[in-house]
Amino acid sequence: MNPTFKEPLLKFIFRTQVLLLLMLNPALCHFVMAAEALVSEDHHDIPYVSYEGSARRIIVQASLNERINAPLAIDTGSPGTIISMALAKRLGLLDDDAAHLWTVARGIGGSSPAIFTIIDTIKIGDIQQQFFLTTVVPSISTAFEGVLGMDYLSAYTTHIDSKRHVFSLQEMQTDSELYGGRDENWWRSTYQQLSSFRVAWKNYSERLEQAIVNSNISAGGNIEEAKRALSFSKQQFENAVRLFDKLDRYAIQLQVPMPWREY
Repeated sequence: MNPTFKEPLLKFIFRTQVLLLLMLNPALCHFVMAAEALVSEDHHDIPYVSYEGSARRIIVQASLNERINAPLAIDTGSPGTIISMALAKRLGLLDDDAAHLWTVARGIGGSSPAIFTIIDTIKIGDIQQQFFLTTVVPSISTAFEGVLGMDYLSAYTTHIDSKRHVFSLQEMQTDSELYGGRDENWWRSTYQQLSSFRVAWKNYSERLEQAIVNSNISAGGNIEEAKRALSFSKQQFENAVRLFDKLDRYAIQLQVPMPWREY
């Protein structure tokens, strides 16, 4: 049989049998709906590794930017995407010509230096999504190289089959208007966040520049340190502009409404 027609034919046979079953016994409707979800195009089954040492985890294989494969842990308690420094280097996100910003990552154990950047695409199973604001941290685990949070999972209901080691995602039906799978709140907050980076580094650079101009110190450690700080802050401002422009190009491509892009 031609593989192009095999899957639709199997679905047709399944649904025909479902209708016959419901005609004979309507009480089975609940179980039939659950079975229907298993063959739905909106249902996705993804195998996972269940342990990090002795700790239980859901670790899936992911493809990032369509070229690097890496194990990522699923974490519904994380609002965003986190990856290790080593993975970021393999993706080229830390190259001199790549846009990234130095920031601080905060968690239960305190805060530590981190890098903020954007991953273009992340794919797990047969689900590929675009444009992820990402925090890069020095290290995460020997068992996985990053964390997928609710920015990836928010459009799905999830189910964990711990016996079969399968992580299932079912696309949720929504009345909200979505662009690129994101709602109005995501677009507004992301524009505001990236705009705030741009403004903050611009203002800091201007204050440093003015302090150097007004300084009575013509040479020495203090003025040289200030000049190095100014050079760094200007580079950060340029990268903030590039990240914001990347968001803006993505929004234009998707024809996101202008009021959603206010900042």
